[in-house]
Amino acid sequence: MPSFRMPWDKDNNTSPGIKEGSSSKALKPGDTITVVGASGNVGKLVALRLSDTYKVNGIVRDASTVSSFFEGREQIKLFEADLLNELDTMSSGVCPESLKPALENANAIVVCTGTT
Repeated sequence: MPSFRMPWDKDNNTSPGIKEGSSSKALKPGDTITVVGASGNVGKLVALRLSDTYKVNGIVRDASTVSSFFEGREQIKLFEADLLNELDTMSSGVCPESLKPALENANAIVVCTGTT
């Protein structure tokens, strides 16, 4: 099974949205940004504002609690993951399966998690 790599991994010479040989790593309109904690007060507003320019993958515990807030925003996709229940997996350096769909095409990650 192939290992999971992010677009910005050091051993990955090409990244989505970055031309080969280009020295610019700036985000461009249409790139994908993953927002972790997109159901919180700050995360909702960050995801909403970013969706004006970028595609947003919002990671939330329960999509039903926030889907009405993002109604009509086609550029926002919600992905469910309960990070508190996956701490053991993450502490061993393995990306939890529930996060992979939201991260695999991301050009950037914004973390808006709070305390529970």
